[in-house]
Amino acid sequence: MSEAEELSSTELRRLKAALEAVIEELGVNTTFRQVITLITITLANQAGKDIGVKDISQELGDLQPGAGSKLLKSMMHVETDRKGPIANTVRAERDIHDLRSWNLFTTSKGIDALAAILDAANGR
Repeated sequence: MSEAEELSSTELRRLKAALEAVIEELGVNTTFRQVITLITITLANQAGKDIGVKDISQELGDLQPGAGSKLLKSMMHVETDRKGPIANTVRAERDIHDLRSWNLFTTSKGIDALAAILDAANGR
């Protein structure tokens, strides 16, 4: 039996529902890297750990120099006609211990989006 055959139709429906919720909550142009970034920041926030742009670049692995900043910039701007629903899901605050650095935090909009995605994946 192949790996694809081992996936249950229930699991695939849950995955499909989660991906549809990503589009619904965060917009059709949202990338997987943006979703992974949002989850990574939220996990760090929940654990009480500082997370910055360099951490995101390391987490995503194969980014070109400056790509992490560009990725995050799209997530921090206020939503407008030109900026999709992924905007305003992340905010940055200056690190009080190192004023050259910024710490990243998930906004309430980002938390709500992740909760809706999880609800969809769990059939709620």
